[in-house]
Amino acid sequence: MDHPSLIKSIRQAARTSLLGMLVAVALGACATAHVGSAPTPVVHESASKPTDGVAFPRPSIPPPSPQAPQPTPAGPKPSPIPKPSPRPLTGAAMARSVAARYERRLVAGDWRGAWNLLSRVDQNLRGTLADYADERSAFFDNVGGRYVLAKPTHDRAVLRMWTQSAELVRGADLSRAWIVQVTYPALPNNNAGWDVLLVAPDARGNWKIWEVR
Repeated sequence: MDHPSLIKSIRQAARTSLLGMLVAVALGACATAHVGSAPTPVVHESASKPTDGVAFPRPSIPPPSPQAPQPTPAGPKPSPIPKPSPRPLTGAAMARSVAARYERRLVAGDWRGAWNLLSRVDQNLRGTLADYADERSAFFDNVGGRYVLAKPTHDRAVLRMWTQSAELVRGADLSRAWIVQVTYPALPNNNAGWDVLLVAPDARGNWKIWEVR
C-alpha cells in the first residue's frame, strides 16, 4: 500500500474509533442520569387508616371535673323575738284561781293540799290537820266530786256582810279581798249545799282562803 492510502486508512479508523467513544460516553451519561434520578415515591397518608396495621390510641381528654357548689353566704340571723312575759292575774282572776284550786283538792281528798291553802286563822280554828281531814271527808263523801264557783265579787256591801267578824277574817287584806260562793249540785235545797269563801292576800302577800260560812 502506498503512503497516501495508509494515511487515509489511519484517519478513517481514528474517526470511527472517536465516534464510537463519543457514542459510548453519551450512552453512559444517559444511563447514569436514569439511575441517579429515580423518582421519589409519594406516600399518601390517610388519617383514617393506621400505619402498618397498628392502631395508635387517640389521646383521651378527661371531662372537666364538676365544680362543687359554693355555699351561699348566710345572711344576718334574725333577732329572736322575746316571749311576752305572762301578765299577772287580776284580783278577780286570782281569787277564782285560788278558790278553784282549794275545791279541787277537797273533792280529790287531798286534805294536806287544801289545808296549806287555808289562812292561819282557819287552821287554828280547825285544830289539826287530822281534825280537818275527818270533818271535810265526811262532808265531801256526799258531794259527788261536783262544785260550781260563782263569779268573784269585790262589792263593798257583800264584803261588809261577810267580814263583820274581825276575828274570823283576821290577817286578810280586805282592800284586795274577794267573795266567792261555792255551790254543790249534789246537795240541792240543803243548807249545807253551799259555802262562802273569802279569798285575799295575807300579811305576807300570799293568797289564802278564809271560810266565812
